[in-house]
Amino acid sequence: MPASGIWNLILWIHYTALALWIGGISFLCLVAAPVVHHSMASKAVAGEIVGKILKRLNVIELGSCFVLISTTLTSFHFISGREKLLWDLMLGVIFMGILTVFYAYHPTPRMDSMKEKIPAFDSLSANHAAKIEFNRLHRIYVKLMSLNLVLGLMVLYGSVVALKG
Repeated sequence: MPASGIWNLILWIHYTALALWIGGISFLCLVAAPVVHHSMASKAVAGEIVGKILKRLNVIELGSCFVLISTTLTSFHFISGREKLLWDLMLGVIFMGILTVFYAYHPTPRMDSMKEKIPAFDSLSANHAAKIEFNRLHRIYVKLMSLNLVLGLMVLYGSVVALKG
């Protein structure tokens, strides 16, 4: 593997995209969402703020996915003898991208629609059908995003192994 400036740039872009993706999910889950939800009197307002952050994070995730696919494909030109590792890495990134597309475009629009139809979401009882459905969709979103974080850490490890000099 050549230690060229181009290869170093590819590695830097690859790891930056991965750091943005993993770091974005980590920051949202460990810092932003808990702070916003504990600081706001209204769960609906807190959810609206976190929802807007999530929409921007989803764009960063999808951009990172595109960059990681591109850098991994480019790596085939620079690395020989580790093609299987590169394909495994590619599959991990693609699976992360599919999960992101799913949770960004399946439960999110449904939850947004529910919040628009019910302006006083905070006042609903825990047994209200809309609140039960919203909470179910939210749990799905959180589990899928958590899975993406774990996969991201696996892709990070795979990147270190497959792309090492």
